[in-house]
Amino acid sequence: MERTRKIKKAETAELHGILHGEGVVYPFVVIHWMPAVYGRRRVIFRKEGDTCFDGRDFILAHPGAFDEHGTFSKEAFMDLISTILATVKKYDRRMCLVISPTDSFYVEPDGTLNRSSEPPTGGIEMDFDLDLQVSEDR
Repeated sequence: MERTRKIKKAETAELHGILHGEGVVYPFVVIHWMPAVYGRRRVIFRKEGDTCFDGRDFILAHPGAFDEHGTFSKEAFMDLISTILATVKKYDRRMCLVISPTDSFYVEPDGTLNRSSEPPTGGIEMDFDLDLQVSEDR
């Protein structure tokens, strides 16, 4: 399965139901809180440091996340997916890495990764703190 796709660092477009301001900046991560309720987290690119979920956003620390043509590298993609998978397992929440309006990767708590041409759409966006959500669920 091809895991890279040409995307631009500042590529923007409107998504059905997932809008902020005039458009959406890719990639980003959608957190599924419950049916028809979701949250959205940014992916922040850094050249050094640790790739992690900082409690609010996903940090991708990779010096070559994009090449000179704007292609998202396979290594950077795998680092980001691994971090999302660890976060999904920790918080037991389904998440989706949205690369573009037509390319998404759904990450399930059981470790399953499903590629889709349809990102999450519709519903109500709510912003919850993941750590607070975990303690309330227990």
